[in-house]
Amino acid sequence: ATNTRLRELTLSYTLNAPSFVEKTKLSSVTLSATGRNLWLWDDIEGIDPQINQYGVSNGFGLDYFTNPVSKSFLVSLSITY
Repeated sequence: ATNTRLRELTLSYTLNAPSFVEKTKLSSVTLSATGRNLWLWDDIEGIDPQINQYGVSNGFGLDYFTNPVSKSFLVSLSITY
């Protein structure tokens, strides 16, 4: 009854070198990519062990007509001037 989940991962890169600042007149530019619910490793195929259908109780892992946790991807650009 153990599981491992990669819930969120973010990678970012910031451009703020002196030559970049001089050429663009911007302080910095940051590009980020985020992924959520990317990977689940467990012994039971097709069931999410963190699903709880019974509210505040010990009903974790009971999977009966529930929606799976969705994966999502986000890309962002931040410009500082």
